[in-house]
Amino acid sequence: MFKIVLGNRFKSSTRNANYISMQDYMQAHSEMSGIIFIPGQGVNARERSYILSNNSHPISRDLAPSVLQLCHTKVHKSKQQNVVISQLAPVADNKEQTYSANLVVDNDNEFILDHVSGYHIPGIIFIEAIRQLAMASWALLEGQPAETKAMIMKDIQASYQGFAHPLPTRIIARLEPSSDGAYLISCEFTQNKRVVVRISGSFKVSGKDKLQRLEALLPKKHTTMQLNELQAQLERLSIRERSCA
Repeated sequence: MFKIVLGNRFKSSTRNANYISMQDYMQAHSEMSGIIFIPGQGVNARERSYILSNNSHPISRDLAPSVLQLCHTKVHKSKQQNVVISQLAPVADNKEQTYSANLVVDNDNEFILDHVSGYHIPGIIFIEAIRQLAMASWALLEGQPAETKAMIMKDIQASYQGFAHPLPTRIIARLEPSSDGAYLISCEFTQNKRVVVRISGSFKVSGKDKLQRLEALLPKKHTTMQLNELQAQLERLSIRERSCA
């Protein structure tokens, strides 16, 4: 018999007997003989390792593949719990720049703090996933460190085929350089051999220092424009008030 261990933010799903929350697992797993526990979504790396190493029966990598969360610096995040993808691996001979990975949703991820029914993975997680996948796959394709680069997403299109449950989720990402210097990326997220989400988009990559200078310059320019417009509105209002006096 199998049970899937979920982070406590997905606790509503544990009304289904096939799931158990991390909290309940820690309290009772030693007394639940004959059950093989599989890490689901919402558990962190330490919890995942604990679950797999404390099963009463050894399990193969096919049943519970190793999932190593990608380092946060490689996808431009400040906190490790906000990374939502595992390390990428090239698929076959990689002639089509295709990579495989797994979705990794930490219980403390920033995108599930205020939007979790407990029954499905929030859709915004997949939007963030394609951004992280774009940066990580680009670094593999070009052989350059992502830490020194900046990525500008140009567009994203998402197609949700149905609810994505907090189950192990495989990702296939395909990256293709475009003629205008951009890159095209398309991703499929699969559960039980069923595609639950398809996402595609395009992005450009530049030096981090260059983008930071641009990010500092543009707010100054647009804030000045906004304040000038407010000043002009105030002057027009004053003129109308004086004319009515």
